[in-house]
Amino acid sequence: MHGRSESSLKKHNWALIDRLRDDSPLPWLLGGDFNEILTLYEKQGGNRKPHHQLTDFRECLLRNNLVDCKPSQGWFTWMKSGPRVAPTRERLDRFIADNDWFLRFPTFRAWSEYSPNSDHHFIFLDTVAPPIAPEARGKDSTFRFDDYWAREPECISMVQSLWAHSTGSFADRLSTICDGLCQWQCDKRATDWERIPRLRSEINRLSSRHLSPEDLEFLLVGVSPKTNH
Repeated sequence: MHGRSESSLKKHNWALIDRLRDDSPLPWLLGGDFNEILTLYEKQGGNRKPHHQLTDFRECLLRNNLVDCKPSQGWFTWMKSGPRVAPTRERLDRFIADNDWFLRFPTFRAWSEYSPNSDHHFIFLDTVAPPIAPEARGKDSTFRFDDYWAREPECISMVQSLWAHSTGSFADRLSTICDGLCQWQCDKRATDWERIPRLRSEINRLSSRHLSPEDLEFLLVGVSPKTNH
């Protein structure tokens, strides 16, 4: 699908999905450039999207029993930038499917990759993707709230910001927070897994020497020593 980008014409995108959905009782999957985002967290930079545009897209998926296929890699699929303009990134490209399709392909994997020849990323979907390997743990896109996130200042700030900028019903605002935390958790865990070997090596090094106050702080909270000894 390639949705119309003009705000006044986007209603035709959703009407097209309604018509296509009525034409087939088979398991349903649709992918492409929808030229719209579902939540505010799917946009970074630029002017804020009108709330009704996001609501129209969400309501189209809701009445057609369609669900967004969350990617396991990549999030923003389109970017606009200029020499004197801060970049704007949005998640305009995606796959959506109904429950029958999810039941038929429970191990699917969706992802996006950078394209050097377009301002849009490629989007891919594997219907029979293998289970996530042990070394990829923590990189899935499903948000599961861990107790220690409640003590993470970045998480607290993220929740406050998402709530302040969300609109609609309580369920809509909660959905915005979950989507935002989902991507934050994915990025956070990917970074944490990259840090683990370095932190383990540093702890092993410190375990064989007398510790300075900076070294003790590092062992307690993971802050790198400010000086080398």
